[in-house]
Amino acid sequence: MAKRVVLVDDDPVLLALSESILSTEYEVQSFTSPESALFAVAAEVPDLIVSDVVMPLMSGYEFCEKVRKIPECADVPVLLISAYGDPVRAVESGADDYLLKPYRTEDLLGAARELIVIRSHEARMNLNLIGQQLLIAGQEKAIDAHAPDTVTGLPSLYATIPQIRAALGPDSHVLIVYLDISPLHDRDEIYGWKAFDQLLKAVAEILQKIEGFFISNDYFITMNRPLSNSIVIVQIDREGKYRSNPETMEIMIKSLQTKLLKELEYIFSNRTLKEFVLNIGYGQMFHKTSLPFIRLFYRALRDAEWTAHRKTEAQHLELKRDFSTFLRHGQVKTLFQPVFGEQNGQSVILGYEALSRGPEGQSLENPEILYNVAKELGQTAALDFKCFQAAISNAASMAPGLLLFVNVEPLSILTPEFKFFLLSQDKPFPADRLVFEITEREIIDNYAEFNRNLNFFRQLGIRIAIDDAGSGYSSLNQIARIKPDYVKLDALMVRDIDSDRFKQDIVDAFAAFAHKNGIIILAEGVETQAELEHVKRVGVDYWQGYHLARPAPEFL
Repeated sequence: MAKRVVLVDDDPVLLALSESILSTEYEVQSFTSPESALFAVAAEVPDLIVSDVVMPLMSGYEFCEKVRKIPECADVPVLLISAYGDPVRAVESGADDYLLKPYRTEDLLGAARELIVIRSHEARMNLNLIGQQLLIAGQEKAIDAHAPDTVTGLPSLYATIPQIRAALGPDSHVLIVYLDISPLHDRDEIYGWKAFDQLLKAVAEILQKIEGFFISNDYFITMNRPLSNSIVIVQIDREGKYRSNPETMEIMIKSLQTKLLKELEYIFSNRTLKEFVLNIGYGQMFHKTSLPFIRLFYRALRDAEWTAHRKTEAQHLELKRDFSTFLRHGQVKTLFQPVFGEQNGQSVILGYEALSRGPEGQSLENPEILYNVAKELGQTAALDFKCFQAAISNAASMAPGLLLFVNVEPLSILTPEFKFFLLSQDKPFPADRLVFEITEREIIDNYAEFNRNLNFFRQLGIRIAIDDAGSGYSSLNQIARIKPDYVKLDALMVRDIDSDRFKQDIVDAFAAFAHKNGIIILAEGVETQAELEHVKRVGVDYWQGYHLARPAPEFL
């Protein structure tokens, strides 16, 4: 059943225009007289009221105030339309939102949709939210919405609402500050999420001891919802010191962001911080005891969240622009990490893995971020080829006989650029010294076609490795279908293997399987002597990691 909208405008032309827009989605009842509209909404409560502000006998503000006095209409959302924006006056009259003339079709429909959605979800913002259950990560696991956050220890915003409401005076101004902390690439590994949780916890701890930011002693630091990545600060300004002063608020928000980042720099490395983006938005609530608290609070929270996300989106857009510039004109930095083995009890180098980096000092220097942006823009193969060219060029001085391991996305194997480049090199890098490490950033849909292309490279003498084996079913599936020359054990399987019996059994079985099928096995991410000794003991053929040598632009 269509939602019902009551529309009020004394100008018949504008009334007809607004009605034609709203009637595409709603059942619209139009009035040129506010008085007639009042009788109509009292007789049958609508889902939304849209009213012009400037009308001769009764202004939109007065009309809204009268609507709020009708008990059945106390929570009906009201949208005011005016050529002159006065948000404070609109809120004081009881309106939920306002729209400036001239407006576009999508502006009016968007505002109407949002207010109707807010009303339909309003119960979730009421005091009944305490004890609400949420479905997390698609699992039917109930999370108490008012329980403290398990990472930061902060209380839930939902659980704090009664305290916020109790702290309000008759004419309080409430400032809601929304901190959005987002990773610049997917945190699909346990250690990636661990770093994210550590950052979130650090931000919460800094906020609780930071000075010179809170405008009064009445403030609440909360998590927006359980297991979220956003912190909400609610400050109550009884004196109206910051009321309707956007410039002062922007200065205050910028100061908070600067202080937070400065404190975080003492705790985390620059590289870690570059993997995340911290943006802050704010919203205001002008409390009137005659108006619905939850409606006003929700709107202010929505404004704060929207401004924070808008800044985050702007930074992502800038990141995409930087990537496009880098892809056209930038230079890839190649680092080389040696792959070690043993021969007659002596350590030997099998070859080097080429590790690509984006522009130094930027977020794109991180390869995960670099490839994540490439994937978003559909430029994975183009980036792969650029990195491959750089690796071949920078490996020219590598000692004869050593292998060069190069990461290659499955999608890139299907493009002609790699083939043409290998066939047309002026000073060809020996193909029989190349090892293509097939990564798992892209899913292989058609293994028959993929293997046909792979055979072209094999005929040139290029060997094939499966990267990050042991991280899931997909890598095992790749091994069975591709039949590689090398398998590289995922670093997560190597981490603490000396003390983890479960990992020991898996790697032991993996090594036995590999050797039975003529596959050479390598271990990535060896970071301790104990890990090194254990991978040797179970029959791993070669190994690499920070314990042995860090990636560097020069060869050992």
